[in-house]
Amino acid sequence: MEATAVSLTRTVLDGVLGSAGTAMVDEAALLLGVRREVDFIRSELQMMQSFLRVQSSAGAACKDTVKTCVKQVRDLACDLEDCLLDFTLHASRARWLRWGPGIVARHRVAGRIRELKASVVELNQRNQRYNVFVADKDPPAASDEHGHADDGYHQLAYGEQHQDIERLNEMGDLAKLVTKDGARVVSVWGMGGMGKSSLVRMLYNNNDLIDGFDCRAWVTVPHPLDSADELEQRLRKQLGMKPADDLGVPAWMEEKSCLVVVDDVATREEWELISQRLGTGSRSRVVVTTRREDVARRCVRDVLQHVYELRPLEVEGEEARKLLYRKRLGGENKDRQGEFSVTTPERIEKLRNLQVLGVVRIAQGSEAARNLGKLTSLRRLGVDVAASQEVWMDLCRSIASLVRLERLEVRSESLEFLKDTKESPPKHLTSLRLCGRLGKLPEWMGSLNDLGKVKLLRTQLKQIDIEVIGNLPNLTLLALWEESFAEGSLCFSEGTFQKLKLLYIEGSENIETIKIEEGTLPVLEKLEVKKCISLHDSELGLSRVKFLENLNELVLTSCGDKPQLEKALQRQISGFELAKRPKLITGKSIVTRS
Repeated sequence: MEATAVSLTRTVLDGVLGSAGTAMVDEAALLLGVRREVDFIRSELQMMQSFLRVQSSAGAACKDTVKTCVKQVRDLACDLEDCLLDFTLHASRARWLRWGPGIVARHRVAGRIRELKASVVELNQRNQRYNVFVADKDPPAASDEHGHADDGYHQLAYGEQHQDIERLNEMGDLAKLVTKDGARVVSVWGMGGMGKSSLVRMLYNNNDLIDGFDCRAWVTVPHPLDSADELEQRLRKQLGMKPADDLGVPAWMEEKSCLVVVDDVATREEWELISQRLGTGSRSRVVVTTRREDVARRCVRDVLQHVYELRPLEVEGEEARKLLYRKRLGGENKDRQGEFSVTTPERIEKLRNLQVLGVVRIAQGSEAARNLGKLTSLRRLGVDVAASQEVWMDLCRSIASLVRLERLEVRSESLEFLKDTKESPPKHLTSLRLCGRLGKLPEWMGSLNDLGKVKLLRTQLKQIDIEVIGNLPNLTLLALWEESFAEGSLCFSEGTFQKLKLLYIEGSENIETIKIEEGTLPVLEKLEVKKCISLHDSELGLSRVKFLENLNELVLTSCGDKPQLEKALQRQISGFELAKRPKLITGKSIVTRS
């Protein structure tokens, strides 16, 4: 069971890092203003991934502290994945990122990512306090002499058998380029998610190459880069320079034989800052990774022989199959107009070991919907479906055959085919996301007893459907987003939603009243109501909050001017015992528990 838990967490992390490393996520992070936060989380999760590899390969029983850490890492990875998928679900609407009501949702997602960064920091500090990440009795070749102990990027690989992407031929070609006379700076460029850092990391940890250098260092560029001082300090430490050494890094690299990796240079201006802190000794080498060809050329002063372009692997090749087995498909955003999905690759049915696929577009006339049913190892699937009866029928049959599927997302202008089909999805789904006009839940919805998360967008459901969802025995999170509910009165009836902890209601302009009956939502911790502008400006707008005994936070924002409703909520909140009084957020104000 311990090995299974570690393996499961590794699977989750592989999927999260696949999605977190895509060009779409990087563009979104820039637009949201959380690029540094996403980079930080990505790096920390890579470290956790490395730790889990060591645990799973050790074969020994895990300590209790390690078991606890594994669970916490898995939960955190799932939270990050949910945040990223929520973003893409909203962002699939054209121009959402830059205009209109999407601005509010942008702030929410950005805030959630910042919260996740804080959680990562707390988890890391906790693990350090309790010595969870301790070295094995027989650690890999120590790199203390190079000062690497404190730099997480160098502990990502504990042997070549654990490499993320098996681009062995490319690694050999890159090694030849790096060791070539005169190639003092080599740049590696390619699109986000292609595996540039993984390829260079293989090179960085190659014993044959390492033996040719006195010391080495790996620094990842923070964004924005205001100063190169911090990078230089990290370089000094990793290159083994003493605090009392008067030599600067450039002079040290002239005197010694050094291998330096500068990962993720974003602009030519960044390189100009960094290059001033590096030496150009004939025996030292600098390897730069970047996503931009112009930056790659600037780094090598337009000596094109010293530029290495990382290209996509051919799907039919053995290396591509390994890559697609181990990294999440659907990462690259080919369409910059807001359609955050990719066309399903041809012959995808050959990838029988693929576990994560999403979000992929299934075009009209494509056989992909039928072929998906052959991917019997899939645990997570996301599809954007064309409006075609034949495609719909094939997709439903394929989904029904995916017995290991745990997470499913379906997007289409119309999802009515789901309620007409006799095929039902696997009964062990834990997460379901539906985006598109539905009108009524399919009959099989009530049989999904393992569902823990349901997120809906534009589904146009009615009260009878809310009752069905409320009777799901293990549901802990429900998100009713834009136009997901079509009626004027939303009621949470007695006896329903017995395990729900998080409830989000947003963008349903038809809702006039939200009623909470006694005996419902007994463990609800957070209730968030946003952009429901038709809510009555009275206690009827959101009534009987007093029944939510475990509520920690109540949010009512972007619902228009509702002074009477806000006062009514304040009265209801004040009725709680002081120790249990939830935080109330209305508009821009926060009413504390005191």
